Amino acid sequence: MDSLNGTSMTNDTTEIAHDNTLEHPVLHFTPEGFMHGLHAFIALAMLLGLPGNILVVLVHRRITTPTATDWVVFYLALSR
Repeated sequence: MDSLNGTSMTNDTTEIAHDNTLEHPVLHFTPEGFMHGLHAFIALAMLLGLPGNILVVLVHRRITTPTATDWVVFYLALSR
């Protein structure tokens, strides 16, 4: 039996290949309410962050002589 994906490399049909997927061991000890709260926090951060980044880009377009710091903030807003 191939140890990477559990498939048989031979024509032996008596051996059953089982899918042994690895799971993160800490996931079993994490409360379900915490995971829901974490997902809600990430969703809220994305919902608040996207309009903020759009505002940074719009303000940067109006700057007549942007400094190096302005460019750094602009590119950080684009990368998120």
